[in-house]
Amino acid sequence: MNIDIEEDTRVAERAAYWLGRLLEGNAEQALFFSWLEESQRHVQEFLLVSYEAKEMWRLSPEQRARIAEVSSELGWNDAMGANVVPISTAALEPYEDAVRQSAATAPSSKRAAVVWCTRRRVVAMAATVLIAIGATAWLLGPGSWRTYETQVGEQRVLELSDGSIVNLNTDSRISVHLSKNVRSVRLERGQALFAVEHDPHRPFQVQAADAIIRAIGTQFDVYRRAKTTKVSVIEGIVQISAEADSMRAFPNPVDRKRRASAVRQDDAGSPPEASVTKVGGTELLKAGESADVTASGHVSHREQVDPQKATAWRQRRLVFEADSLEDIATEFNRYNSVLKIHVAAPVSDLPFSGSFKADAPEDLMKALAGDPRLIVSRVNEEILIEAHAEKNSSAPD
Repeated sequence: MNIDIEEDTRVAERAAYWLGRLLEGNAEQALFFSWLEESQRHVQEFLLVSYEAKEMWRLSPEQRARIAEVSSELGWNDAMGANVVPISTAALEPYEDAVRQSAATAPSSKRAAVVWCTRRRVVAMAATVLIAIGATAWLLGPGSWRTYETQVGEQRVLELSDGSIVNLNTDSRISVHLSKNVRSVRLERGQALFAVEHDPHRPFQVQAADAIIRAIGTQFDVYRRAKTTKVSVIEGIVQISAEADSMRAFPNPVDRKRRASAVRQDDAGSPPEASVTKVGGTELLKAGESADVTASGHVSHREQVDPQKATAWRQRRLVFEADSLEDIATEFNRYNSVLKIHVAAPVSDLPFSGSFKADAPEDLMKALAGDPRLIVSRVNEEILIEAHAEKNSSAPD
């Protein structure tokens, strides 16, 4: 086996440089992935450096997913074959001959370097085996992330491997990662209702943007909207925090005791104003409460919520109580890919109440037709709601 020691050293140093830059958060990721995509050797060496340093887990899920994607694009799976065994002492044994042969034919002055370099290549091959048989198992973590989504108008009910149930609403997408220490869900868009199976050893948490919603109770609804995320608690209690604060939440026995006290007060049925709603930089939300959470993970508004209204979407019903026509149109449009509702600016903030089938925007059209302030019409596949020219759109009902 002929080995270019200087070239191996140069690539190894560059791989180590990029790993350090990524871990520090200072890397220009476009440049890193451009370098990674140049050759299989760059991928191989970066995997080796990450494997030896045991630092792969510190990279973000997005970075690990992209590394796995580049590895696949460069053909490691095809090159290694479909029946490669995972890394182990036994798996490495066939390659030890390469080390011995290279050392035997090299000049004595370079023999140690050849052995070192060849062993690195052997371990790199073994690291690549992980890509071939379970690329994402190593790069993305134990159990990896699994993605579930629905199209416009579609709803799904999922049972996770821990026994938790997820109702996924229309046009929604989640990624789920269940490990031995934590159960994590990323709500990437849309809405989901979570009925969490109790497991005191594995917290269940949902991430929407930089907001972390952690289940202390059993059932809650999360709706990720354009500017905020709405969290509604159906049963039990949830804890809301920013991602940066979540690792610091209740870090010591004193804070844990305060949380336990808050939970006991809520369970005892104390009124909201008397209960503890903020502990250790986080917000506690109990059954019958909802909150608007900013993208940064901070609660901007709290209110009481009817659990039946919050979960009416499971029966494909939309319930509005003095909601603006713009918000009502947005909700209907989530469920309907053909017939869309458009509200003109002068009346977009007009409040309206009612209960409708999510699949029947025509019913809303009929309900609004009698309002003297509005002109409601249908043009092709669009319902138009406009202000009546002779009426003041701000007039009382």
